Amino acid sequence: MASAREQIYFLAIVLLFSHSKLMLSNAAITGEPIPAEWPHQFHALMFMNQSGTLQKLDLWYDWPNGRNFNIIQNQLDHLVTYDLEWNNGTSFVYTLDPSEPTCQVLHVEVGILRPNWLHGATYLGQQHVGNFLCNVWEKVDFIVYYEDVLTRRPVKWVFYTGYTAHVMTFEVGAVLEDPNWQAPVYCFSENGKENNSPILRHAVPGGSLGSLMRGITVWETIVGSIECFVAFNSLNPGNFNILQYQLDHLVTYDLQWNNGTSFIYTLHPSDPTCQVLHFQVGILRPNWLHGATYLGQQHVDNFLCNAWEKVDEDVFTRRPVKWIFYSGYTAHVMTFEVGAVLEDPNWQAPVYCFNENEKEKNSPILRPAVRGGYLGSLMREIPARETK
Repeated sequence: MASAREQIYFLAIVLLFSHSKLMLSNAAITGEPIPAEWPHQFHALMFMNQSGTLQKLDLWYDWPNGRNFNIIQNQLDHLVTYDLEWNNGTSFVYTLDPSEPTCQVLHVEVGILRPNWLHGATYLGQQHVGNFLCNVWEKVDFIVYYEDVLTRRPVKWVFYTGYTAHVMTFEVGAVLEDPNWQAPVYCFSENGKENNSPILRHAVPGGSLGSLMRGITVWETIVGSIECFVAFNSLNPGNFNILQYQLDHLVTYDLQWNNGTSFIYTLHPSDPTCQVLHFQVGILRPNWLHGATYLGQQHVDNFLCNAWEKVDEDVFTRRPVKWIFYSGYTAHVMTFEVGAVLEDPNWQAPVYCFNENEKEKNSPILRPAVRGGYLGSLMREIPARETK
């Protein structure tokens, strides 16, 4: 005869199965979609916004090994914060700044999110988010989750605090190598832990991503559709814009030279494309802002800025913070590395850009995606004429 404990376990399993079956049955009856489970391992690059505080965040999710990693960089801040979470409820929040290494160890009541953490969420219908038609769910009043209808990839999350995540890339199966999951040695020093104050409190109002995704509040601690890398070189006059659209695997390269020639191309192996454009002027000179109209000071993205008609500039560091073009195209400057140089081999356009037949076949590959002109033509402030 089965023991009382075995009977209790059996009853619990039956009830759990019945509840799951009931949820699926209800979804089938109502015709409502069910959110996709998270892949057991993935990497996502996200841009975060909390009331004007912008961040870039790398999320590494590794369910089989019971760990989750958020790597956070605030806008125009050299300091990177690492939020390393384990399924036993322990989190290490630390920096690797050699001049002032910091670490805080947190203990929470639950582990990392399960892949099926969205089960039981309330379906809110469909909404357009940027260029995506999304199914939308709300999970127990702490997160609204947007999932692309076609690919079932996450597009956007909005937490109850107003903290918003835009998912820029989503690499299923990507795994961070084991050595990168090791918290630094000073995280295990009792003296170090006692001396270090919370390092996310000011950077992340309303809760850290780890605590928000766990659905709990530990304490108060942390867009557009294009990610753009810009390389400018006035000594060997050239400018390089490398663009990737939200949740798009295709990368577009916009290589500009001071003789007015631009090569706009992709490196997709199955369908390489290139278009050659000619402009009346070269790239911007370093002093291109001379003569701009001063508009006064404004607060932009958590910075106090001097504003001119062509750009906003941080009062204290004099780094550019934000650009708004006449077309409405807006750029938020996330990092600004003075003196950084892209190596020469990367400035070479592919050979098919110099094939006349290919140039005639290829239609503009940026024009439909960026209304009002793309970054190269906007920064030159004149319309481009196509090479025929």
